[in-house]
Amino acid sequence: MNDTTGPNRDYPIELVRLASAVTQFQCPIPGSRQLYKTSSAAHPETVACMKQADTVRMSLIESLSKSTISYQITALAAKEYITCLRQIVLATQLIQLDEHLQFEWKSGIESTKEAANVSSEVLMFELAMTVACQSLATECAGCDCSMAGDFASAGKQFKIAAGIWLYLYEEVLPNWNLENEALLNDIPPEATTGVAVAMKDLNIAYAQQMAVSAALTNSSKPSYSLVAKLTLGTAEKIAEVVKLFKQKAASQLLRMDKSLLLLLNFQLEYQRILSNYFLARSLWDNHEYGVATAMMLEATIALQKKSSWWDSESSIDSSLSFLSKDMAAVRTHMTALLQSWQLDLETVYFVGVVQQIPSTKRLQTGMIMINKPEPYIVEDIVVLPLSIPQSGRALPQDHCEIQSRRSSLIQSKQNKTMKRRMRMRSFKVFGQEDDRTLIHGLLHITIIGATNLPNLDGLRGLENLETVDRFVPKFITNNKSDPYVVISADDNKILAKTSLKIDDLNPIWNETFYTPVAHYIKGITLSVEDKNIMGTSELIGKTFVPVDDLVKFDETTRMQMRVGLHKVAALSNGKEGSKSRGELEFFLELIPKDLLSDGLCDACDVAVPGVYFKSHVGNAVQLYVNADDGVGMAPEVRYGGANDDEKVWTPPRLWKDIYDAICEAKVFIYITGWAVDTTQSLLRGDEQKNALKNGQYSPFIGELLKQKANEGVKVNMLCWSDALGQMGTHDEQSKAFFKNSKVTFRLASMLGGDENILTEKLTKVILFTHHQKTIMLDAACQDDPERREPLAFVGGVDLTDGRWDNRKHPLFSTLDSDHKGDFYNGCIPTASADVGPRQPWHDIHSSVRGPVVLDVIANFRERWYKQASDAVGELLDLQRLGLADPPMRSEEAWCSQVLRSIDERTAVFDKAHISSYKNFHSQEYESLGLEVSALSIHKKGKHKLTGLYKKAKDNVKDALKKISIHDEQTQTFNTLKADDFTFANDLWLKKGRYVDISMHKGWVHHIRRARHTLYIESQYFLGSSHLWASRSETKCGNLIPTEITLKICEKIHHGERFAAYILVPMWPEGVPEAGPVQAILHWQKLTMESMYKRIAETLKKEGRHTESPKDYLNFYALAKREIRAENKSVSPQSPLLKQLSTKALAQNTGRHQIYVHSKMLIVDDAVTIIGSANINQRSMDGARDSEIAVASFQPAYLPTETSVPHGEVHGFRLHCWATITNKMENVFKDPSSLQCVRRLNEIAEQNWNDFISPQDIEMDSHLIPYPIEIDENGYVLASSTILQGFFPDTKASVLGAPSLQIPEILTT
Repeated sequence: MNDTTGPNRDYPIELVRLASAVTQFQCPIPGSRQLYKTSSAAHPETVACMKQADTVRMSLIESLSKSTISYQITALAAKEYITCLRQIVLATQLIQLDEHLQFEWKSGIESTKEAANVSSEVLMFELAMTVACQSLATECAGCDCSMAGDFASAGKQFKIAAGIWLYLYEEVLPNWNLENEALLNDIPPEATTGVAVAMKDLNIAYAQQMAVSAALTNSSKPSYSLVAKLTLGTAEKIAEVVKLFKQKAASQLLRMDKSLLLLLNFQLEYQRILSNYFLARSLWDNHEYGVATAMMLEATIALQKKSSWWDSESSIDSSLSFLSKDMAAVRTHMTALLQSWQLDLETVYFVGVVQQIPSTKRLQTGMIMINKPEPYIVEDIVVLPLSIPQSGRALPQDHCEIQSRRSSLIQSKQNKTMKRRMRMRSFKVFGQEDDRTLIHGLLHITIIGATNLPNLDGLRGLENLETVDRFVPKFITNNKSDPYVVISADDNKILAKTSLKIDDLNPIWNETFYTPVAHYIKGITLSVEDKNIMGTSELIGKTFVPVDDLVKFDETTRMQMRVGLHKVAALSNGKEGSKSRGELEFFLELIPKDLLSDGLCDACDVAVPGVYFKSHVGNAVQLYVNADDGVGMAPEVRYGGANDDEKVWTPPRLWKDIYDAICEAKVFIYITGWAVDTTQSLLRGDEQKNALKNGQYSPFIGELLKQKANEGVKVNMLCWSDALGQMGTHDEQSKAFFKNSKVTFRLASMLGGDENILTEKLTKVILFTHHQKTIMLDAACQDDPERREPLAFVGGVDLTDGRWDNRKHPLFSTLDSDHKGDFYNGCIPTASADVGPRQPWHDIHSSVRGPVVLDVIANFRERWYKQASDAVGELLDLQRLGLADPPMRSEEAWCSQVLRSIDERTAVFDKAHISSYKNFHSQEYESLGLEVSALSIHKKGKHKLTGLYKKAKDNVKDALKKISIHDEQTQTFNTLKADDFTFANDLWLKKGRYVDISMHKGWVHHIRRARHTLYIESQYFLGSSHLWASRSETKCGNLIPTEITLKICEKIHHGERFAAYILVPMWPEGVPEAGPVQAILHWQKLTMESMYKRIAETLKKEGRHTESPKDYLNFYALAKREIRAENKSVSPQSPLLKQLSTKALAQNTGRHQIYVHSKMLIVDDAVTIIGSANINQRSMDGARDSEIAVASFQPAYLPTETSVPHGEVHGFRLHCWATITNKMENVFKDPSSLQCVRRLNEIAEQNWNDFISPQDIEMDSHLIPYPIEIDENGYVLASSTILQGFFPDTKASVLGAPSLQIPEILTT
C-alpha cells in the first residue's frame, strides 16, 4: 500500500495496513479437458448449447492459468459459464450424451497440503463450484484494490462477493439436495452450505474493514468518534464470522488455510484495540483528558499483550510473520502518544488519569455495521427444450435416473419458487430476514414422551454389567438421568420447558403449551436435557424441525396454512457421526395469526381466548387519569354520536371515589398492594379539612380501614414484603400499624420453587414483587341503592406516598399544602420537602362493577389461600351473603375480562383448571379430528404412529402425509380452517409449575386485532429481545414490541394508515446515572431501535421514500416546568451543567420529568387494558412479578374498516390527550391519520423547546417527544438538542449503557 496515502494522517501507515489485513484465497481450478460432446445426430439447439458451454468453460480455465491472473476477467468468465450451466440444468428434457460427464475441480480455499482434485458426474457440483469460483475471484479483486490503497473499491468488491456466496447458499446448494452428510468431507469446502454462509459473512466483515481503512486514509482528518464506532462494528462482525465457521463449518474449517482463523482472531482483538485508541483520541479532542489517557493506556497495554501472542503464533505460520513489523510500529506510536499525553496532564492540564473509565464513556455494542451484501443478479434465461438425440450411446440407466431426478427437482423448485414469490410478496416484505423466516401466530406444542435415553448420571451406561449389583450401592445404580425438554426458536430463544422427570430414561410428559410466536427463525429445536444436582444441565440429545415444515402456503388462495406434525424423532448431540441418544415423541402445530381471528368485530372475537378468566358481559366500567383529575382541569372533550360531539366527558376522581367507596362499604374490603402507606390522605385541601373536622371517617388510609374493621366490615389486606427494605413500600410500618387491630394484614413475599435454594428461594424473594393494585368491596347498586354488589378498583395507582396528583403536576407550589406530609421524589433522592422539587406523577386506573368483579375477587382468594393460609377463615362466603350474583348492565354495557401474570407458587389455582390441563390430550385432538397415538414408546425398535388421526373431519380431510426418515416417523396435516380451534387448557406450564400468562396473551391478542391505532402508556418499554441488534440472548422475550412492529409493517405494505403512540417516562425511577437505570434505558434503546429499523426497511422496500418511521410510530414522555422567584434557568449547552448536582439544577431550572407510571393499552379507541403490568419481562413473564389487569370494551362500539368507534373508550383517549397536551383539537378524533400524528408531534416539539429553553417558562402542556432521533435506517440516536446525549439537568445518557454487574433478570 502506498505510504503517502492520507497526507493529514497523524498515525503511521502500519496502523492502516494492519486494519485492512485480510486472507486472500485462491480461486478453485476446474479440470482442463473439454466435457460437453454430443452426438452428431443431436438436435441443433443441443449442439449449440453444449458447444457454448465448452467454449465458455475453456475461457474460465484459460483466465486461471495465466501467470498474472486478472480476477475481474475470471469473475466475468465464471458468470458467463454459470448462465450456460443454468440453461442445461433447467432444460425441459434430459440430455443424453456420448460419454459420461466427468467434472473435476481443485479447491481454492483448502490448504495446499490437503487440496486434491475432486471428480463428480453431478451437474450441480459443477454449478456450485463455478459460483464459488466467481465469488472467490471477486474477493481476490477486492484484495488487489486493498493492496493498491483503493479501499472504497475493495469494499464494494467484497460486498459483491458476499452476495454471490449468499446466492450459492440460498439458491444453488439447496437445489443440489445433497443428502449424504458423509459426502460433505469429500467435496471441496467451498461447495458446502456451512462454508458458503460463513464466507458470505466473512466478506461482509472484509467490507467493514475496508470502510475503516477508507476513513483512515481520507485526505482530511478523520472523525475519531466515527472511526471508533466503525472499528468496534468490525470487531463484532468478525466475532460473528468466527462463531459461524465453528458452528456451521467446523469439519471444513480443519481443511482450510490455517492462517484464516489466526488472522481473524488477531483482527477481532486488533479492531477492538483500535476502537479504544480512536475513542481515546476523540475524548482528548473533546478535552476529556483524564478519561482519554486512561483509555489510551488500556489500548496500549492490550496491544502489547496481543503483540506477544502474535509473535509466538505467527512464527507457526510464516505467511503472516511480516505483520509483526507493522505491529511493532503501531506499538511504538501508541506508546509515544501515551507518554506525550501523560506529560501534558502533569505539566499543562494538571488533570489525573481516571482510575476507572466510566461505562458511559465506552462505546456500546452494535455501533455501525455493514450487514447486507450486494444483491446477486441472475440473468433471466429462456428454458430450451434440449432434445434427446435419435442415435448415439445412452448413459447408464441409473445415471440417467439420478440426473433426471435432480433436473426435475430443480425445475420443480424453480417453478414453485417463482409462484411463491408472486403469491407471497407481502410475506417476503417483512416475512424474511436474511436466512430466517417469520413464524407469526400460535405455536401449539405437546411433548408426549421419550424413550431409550442414555444415562448421564450414576454409572453412565455401565448399569448392565453383571457385577454392578454386587459391588455398587443401590443409591448409585438407581441414579439415572433427570430429563426435561426445552423447546426453542432456533437454538437459543426458549419458548417452553417441560417438568423434570427424576431418574427416568423413558419419561412420559404429556404436557401441552400454547405460545404466541412472532419470531424470525430457521426452525424449532427440541432439546432433552439432564438436570444435575448443582442446578446445571447437560444435553442428552436434541432434534430440529426446519421452519419450512411449519410455514406453508395454499396454492389456490395464497394464504398461509395451519400446519401440524406428530413425530417420533431420533435425538443426537449435534456432533457429526454421533450415535442415537434416544427418541422424542412430540406434536407441533403452527396456526397463523390470520387464521386465529377472521377480523370480525363481535364480542366473541374480541375477547382473549384460551386464558384462565373468561370474558363477561353486562359490566360497568369507570376510567381514571391520575389520582385526582376533576372537572375543569383539562379542556372539555366532546365525543359520541353521528358527529362525534353529543357527549361531554366528565372526569372522575379516583382517590375521592375510593374514599367514598370505603366509607360506604358494609360487608368486606379486600386490598392487594405493592405498597400501602397508612399515613396518606385520600382527600386533600378543604375536603381533607372537612373530613377531619366534621366527617364520620378519617381521610387517612390506615385510620379509615381501622374504623371500617371496628364497624364489623371484614378488612383483609395482602401487601408485598420487601425483603431488602430498599423500595420504600412501608411494608413493616403498615404491618406494625395494623397489629392488634381488627384489620387482617399479611405481608406476602415472592416465593421460589424447591429446585435450587439460590436461584429459586433467595433470588425470587429478592428480585421480584407482588405488583397487583386492587381494592374490592361491597357497594350499593347504582340502579337499586337497597341492593349490594361487589365493586373493584384495578390499575396502576398504589395507595402510597407521591401518588396523589392531578394534571397540573406541581413541583413546588403544593409543598406546604396538598403535598405537606406527602413529599416524594424517587428520581432525585436528595431532594427535600422544604425546597423540592417533588416528583410529578401520571397514572391510569379503573373501576368495574358486574360479573367481572367476581374474577378480581377470585384472584384475591387464590393468593390469600397461598400466602395467608393461617387466615383462610377471614374470607367471606359471598354466595351466602348474596354478593355472588351481581346485576347485569344492558344499556351501553361493557365486556370485561381479567388478565394476570402469576404462578402456583403464590396462588392456589382452581382445581377445575388443573384438571382440564391434565386431561388435555383427550380434548385438544378431538377438536381437530385427531387423537393421540396409543404408542408403546418404551419398546425398542422402530415406532409406528398408529391412530394419530381419527377419520378426518372437514378441516383436515385429504391432508395426511407420511414420511419415514431412518427410525423417525412423521405424520402431518395442513388446512386453511381454524375457526373450530379450541384451547384444551388455559394455564401455562413452566418447569412443571402452573402459570397464568394471560396478561401477555391478552396484550398480544388485542394488538394483533388492531385496525387503525394503538395508544400505550407504560412505565417501561422493553421486550422482543430476539430482534435486538445486540444482546439478543437476553431473557426479555415478550412479543409486544414485535407485534406492534409487524402490525405497522403490514399496514405499510397494504398502503393503509396506522399509528402507534407510546408514552413512557423520561427515565425509570431512580438516580438516572445509576447502573440499574442506565441498564433499563439500554434495553429500551435496543427495543426501540429494533422496531424503527424494521419499519424503515419496510418503507424502503415499498418505495415510500417520502415517509418516515415516525409517521407510524412515536415515543413520548411528559415534562413540567414551574416558575419560582428563585428559578435560574440553565441552557442544556451551558458549562454550568458540569458544576451543579441534579438536585440543584432541578431546583434552579424549575423543571422535572412527570413520571409516567401508567400501564394501559387502548386499541382502535375500542378496547382498553388497564392494570399493574408494564411492558417488560418482569410483568409479562408470569413467573416473575405478579400482575393483574382488566381488558374491557363496549360491544356496541367496535371499529369498522375505515374508522374508530365513538364510545366511552374514544372519549377517554381524547381526555387522556387533553390532559397531557392541555388541548382538544378535532384532528385528535382520527388518531390513525397522518395529520393527527404530525399535529401531536408538533405540539410535543414546542413543549420540548419550552422545557429545554434557557428562559423561565411555565409549562401547562406536558407532552414532549422522547429525546431521541431516528436516522433514515431506523437507528436510534440521542437528540441533538441536548448536551452529550444526557437528559436535561443530569449526566445520564438517554440511550443508557449496558451493565455487567447487575443481573439482567432484575432490569428486564
